[in-house]
Amino acid sequence: SARTRKREFEINQAANKLLEISTKIQRLSQELPEIREAEDRIARSQKQIQELQSSLAEQSPEGQAILEKLKTIEEQIKSID
Repeated sequence: SARTRKREFEINQAANKLLEISTKIQRLSQELPEIREAEDRIARSQKQIQELQSSLAEQSPEGQAILEKLKTIEEQIKSID
């Protein structure tokens, strides 16, 4: 009957949608470790950049003066705490 065919059609649509969603979940879970690894590499790179910036600052007279001012400010903040 028409009602049965409609129901079968709806069941098939739901099954296809479920398969589509399952496939997407599987693909995303395969990509997740790669995403985490990329995030870790980015974090390490940012840390290296900060270290290089600090190193460069220490090498220039202007950078040394700024670092001295920062140390003074940090000490003042600590004394307030």
